[in-house]
Amino acid sequence: MTRLARIISPVLCGLLTLAPAIALAAPAKAKSSPPAESEAPEAGPPERAVEAYRRGTELYNEANFEAALEAFQEAATLYASPDFQFNIAKCYERLGKLEEAVRHYQTYLRTADDSSDRAVVESTVEDLERRIEAEKNRPDPEPEPEPEQAPEPVTNPGRALVITGGALLGVGVAVGLGGGLGFGIPVSRDNASLGDVRDGNPDRLTFAEADEIAIRASRNQTIERIMIGAGGALAITGVALLAVGLSKNKKAAGSAARLSVSPMWGRTGGGLTLQGNF
Repeated sequence: MTRLARIISPVLCGLLTLAPAIALAAPAKAKSSPPAESEAPEAGPPERAVEAYRRGTELYNEANFEAALEAFQEAATLYASPDFQFNIAKCYERLGKLEEAVRHYQTYLRTADDSSDRAVVESTVEDLERRIEAEKNRPDPEPEPEPEQAPEPVTNPGRALVITGGALLGVGVAVGLGGGLGFGIPVSRDNASLGDVRDGNPDRLTFAEADEIAIRASRNQTIERIMIGAGGALAITGVALLAVGLSKNKKAAGSAARLSVSPMWGRTGGGLTLQGNF
């Protein structure tokens, strides 16, 4: 980007050409009273264009292409020079804006008839156009597949079922046994007392006392059956969950669990028979 001399030459020529005209056009009184320092004329557009060009060149050499582009664009608005278009194109190329770079390179080629680097610039334009076309035809990249998360090893898949089933089985057995023992024994004792009344009433119970024993025995027997039924239901549910949990564990270990449940009922109570191969 050593194009400063080519830019400065026409600028200086323009300034020298304008100087005599300015001197002739100035009134005679102006010669005897030169302007004060504070009234010195500001630099014109050509001088400001050269200053912007110098600033842009320094920024470009510092790889600050955004700021360099702004400086070269400022210079181009102040003074029409093909070299400014070339430098603007270089900045766009560095910034990856290839279509803008091609447009300004082509402007440079149209306006710089005597450029010695025409062949190089034309080759650059052709290369950029190929890159633009390749970018347009490039398929969209496929999204990277999300990494599959390895499943956590399950060493005891039926553990929760085994724990729940065991708890329900224990509660069911406790409820059933509690009902059978807690109410079954009093029912048996009351039934025996009523049998004695029928066999001669050795205890000399009154009719009211015998009736009270019968009502109590009936009530206790109802509670006993309810508790045995509830306990049996809980126990059966627990056994089912226990069986499923053990089966899952055994399948994970390579063998299946076998579990069988048989209900057992008696005159005054009931229960469960649990058999299995664990």
